[in-house]
Amino acid sequence: MLSIANVFFILGTVLLSICTLCIALAWCLPMRSAINARIARRQPIGVALKVCTLLFVSVVAGILYLCCTDEY
Repeated sequence: MLSIANVFFILGTVLLSICTLCIALAWCLPMRSAINARIARRQPIGVALKVCTLLFVSVVAGILYLCCTDEY
């Protein structure tokens, strides 16, 4: 039988994971839209944005952005 403490523990764990996901999306979506806007306008993507993508969004995407040229 679940006690009230166990129910709150489970509920807190679920809410913490949902909040963590929301924080990650709040960081990744603006970065993605900034990169997509620069690609659409044929502007070079800055090294700082590439490194931030590498560190905070995806290692694979960041490495690919660092390796690509900005010539269109």
